[in-house]
Amino acid sequence: YWQGSPIGDEVVVDRTALTHFLNTPVMCTAPKGIFYLVWVRWPRGEANRMNLYFAVSSDYGISWSAPTRINTSGVSYRIDFGPPSLRCDDQGGVYVGWTGRVDDARPRDIYFNRSTDYGATWLPQDIQVTDSVDYGALLFANYPSLALGRDGLVYMAWTDYAHDHGPTHVYFNRSTDHGETW
Repeated sequence: YWQGSPIGDEVVVDRTALTHFLNTPVMCTAPKGIFYLVWVRWPRGEANRMNLYFAVSSDYGISWSAPTRINTSGVSYRIDFGPPSLRCDDQGGVYVGWTGRVDDARPRDIYFNRSTDYGATWLPQDIQVTDSVDYGALLFANYPSLALGRDGLVYMAWTDYAHDHGPTHVYFNRSTDHGETW
């Protein structure tokens, strides 16, 4: 038994598998049994309409909130090249970075959103962290990785071809205001 439930009792967090593809779940834990989960969901047959979904559990994963879409702009992103990056703190902060693009005509960039109230609300607009340049086939930033510091510091690293049309480089940026600006 684990937290009162027999080991092996799976809990379904997203029940849309018959109508949507579900992919790349990532999880973060906070004190007092709070678990956060983010994954990619897109309608079957519509690969260009990928979105990020979020759920929270406050009882060690025994039950979960209803899934909520967290990439908040009106456009469905192409979320590709690796899973999203998820970090959380013990004051209710939840931070997500991902690779996406607004449409097939634009390069892939790194995007960010965050909640400061345990995932109840998110920034009204996704924040574009990178500004990739289109070099034909080499047009993307990808594989974001987040880390948290003290006093509102949020760090992001990623790989990118786009800045000099050459080999992949690793880039780094930081925010000093919980991800509001980079």
